[in-house]
Amino acid sequence: MSISKKISEALNANSKEALVGCLFLFCLTIICLVMGYNTGLLVLMLAAAGYFVFINKNPEVPLWLGLIFILPIRIPVSVFGTEYQIKLLFFGLVLISLFSLKMKMLKEKEKPVLPIIIPMLLLLALFIVGALRSEAPFLDKPYFLRSFIFRSIFFYLVLNIYGQKDLPKLIKALSLTSIVLALTGIYQHLFKAYFISNCNLPEYRAMGTFDHPNQFALFIFIAGVLSAGMLFYSKNAKQKIFYGAVFLLNLTALLMAYSRSLWLCLLAGLALFFIMYNKKTLVVFAASAVLLVFIMPANYKARFTKPVNMSDPSHQIRAGLISNGWNMIKNNPVFGVGDGNSFYQYEKYKIVETLGVTRIHTQVITLTAEYGFLGLLLFVYLMVLIVFGMVSKLKLLSREDKILQFALIAVFAGLLLNAQFNGNFFQESYVWLMIALGLLQPGPATINEKQEA
Repeated sequence: MSISKKISEALNANSKEALVGCLFLFCLTIICLVMGYNTGLLVLMLAAAGYFVFINKNPEVPLWLGLIFILPIRIPVSVFGTEYQIKLLFFGLVLISLFSLKMKMLKEKEKPVLPIIIPMLLLLALFIVGALRSEAPFLDKPYFLRSFIFRSIFFYLVLNIYGQKDLPKLIKALSLTSIVLALTGIYQHLFKAYFISNCNLPEYRAMGTFDHPNQFALFIFIAGVLSAGMLFYSKNAKQKIFYGAVFLLNLTALLMAYSRSLWLCLLAGLALFFIMYNKKTLVVFAASAVLLVFIMPANYKARFTKPVNMSDPSHQIRAGLISNGWNMIKNNPVFGVGDGNSFYQYEKYKIVETLGVTRIHTQVITLTAEYGFLGLLLFVYLMVLIVFGMVSKLKLLSREDKILQFALIAVFAGLLLNAQFNGNFFQESYVWLMIALGLLQPGPATINEKQEA
């Protein structure tokens, strides 16, 4: 082949790649505008996309940066005496990773790894139909659908980029992040200070840089169980001390968040972990839990000894929300009232007064109310497949790696339990991250492992 022909073919190939890259940048611009990116963030995102699309095409780098979107980056600033919050949105980095990954797969003919794809697609179809039936304002209509899609993309990327050998590295990153957030929350609780503007919560609950103490507690719960898993996974004495200290720090911050549902989830998650790891250690764990409750201050102890108190207005409201949600289900048992309509049609089905609260906090009730028993069956089907996938993976792991898998299963069980109190399961990025980590390939099947081989 002549030199001129080789140059012509090379230019042709590069021009096609450049054209596809420019098309991606255009689509990313539209998506970022729809998502409400301001000018500064849009310019930053397009600059990052240009760099990762045309210069550094490793999909792992923007995904690592994109992991920030599961953490709370909300920075309060004061300009001329007026308070503002800067909310950094890094969903675009996840899309950049997806684009880079697909380009690599097209060149390397790599098949994607995506278990449970059938129930995922069925849920997506159900959500699309539900969004069309929603009575939400036009700008709010796609929220739930968009949330599900972005977290599904995140889930897809984690499965395709990371392998089992990367798991300790990822858990360590989450543990290190939790140190900063836990210390921030503890400082807030002790010194009665907040970093979120206009936050007026009783008891000065720890919340870090999150929007609400319950979101803070959710992350700290995850980091706490995973740090306990790393404590038993680590062989080095210094590492054991480090992860033991991280666990105690997270436990302290979780107590200061005053989130009873996450306290219960932590106890249940750790109990499940010790049952799978070594049933004998469960006795030590139970004794430690009882001792902790015995020595803690009276206001904390009351919350443990009386987790359900119907004289508490918040518990009365939750009971009313469940009753009103069940009334929706009885009137629309098969297909539900439609996506988001448990909120927008709440007054229509209300039979118990809930003092202005109109969002049902229980995942099973919300899902069934909006999508009927058809949606509930799909949800149960998906959960069963995920649990089966996590448990069946244990057969392929070494004795040491099983410890981390036990911790991930325990966290997922806690997330399922917590969803029945807060009802934000599908929108929660942590849920998708934990599922992905629990389903990581134990063999050298990931892209990074093949590159290193």
